[in-house]
Amino acid sequence: MMRKEADMLRLFPEYLKGEELFGLTVHAVLRIAESLPGVESCQNYLFRYGRHPLMELPLMINPTGCARSEPKILTHYKRPHTLNSTSMSKAYQSTFTGETNTPYSKQFVHSKSSQYRRLKTEWKNNVYLARSRIQGLGLYAAKDIEKHTMVIEYIGTIIRNEVANRREKIYEEQNRGIYMFRINNEHVIDATLTGGPAR
Repeated sequence: MMRKEADMLRLFPEYLKGEELFGLTVHAVLRIAESLPGVESCQNYLFRYGRHPLMELPLMINPTGCARSEPKILTHYKRPHTLNSTSMSKAYQSTFTGETNTPYSKQFVHSKSSQYRRLKTEWKNNVYLARSRIQGLGLYAAKDIEKHTMVIEYIGTIIRNEVANRREKIYEEQNRGIYMFRINNEHVIDATLTGGPAR
């Protein structure tokens, strides 16, 4: 009626019903809706299936009365960052001998900043420079390096793709070696002029 007065689009009400829009004509949806908790408070509704025993969810019995009265239990732990230097690991073990039986002791956790500080002092012992079959010189591991350990820092300037393409042409015209490392689709690290030993 209101749609007629407002000259709006007529949807076919004899074909499209609200029950169909909410999925209440599907038997499985209707059965689940009738077994929801608190459905007994619907006064003018005629139940078709009634409460289904499989859909009733029992309440969990808590032995202490409520969840807030229980101590907090950690369900996950941070993945430990490993040390690759035996002298550093022995120093950490001797410092924390009393705490080794705790599940989350400090000897296994090393932040990125502490790894970076170690990298700055120990990078010469971790890698060496040698001739590479791929291109000129290459950086090789001097000893076994464990997973998730910082090896060397790649120093350079972060530039956009367009700038990297322009600089690459300039470096080729100057017959200079190009040392660029792509971070993602938009950014590149240029270590040609401002680079460290990693380039």
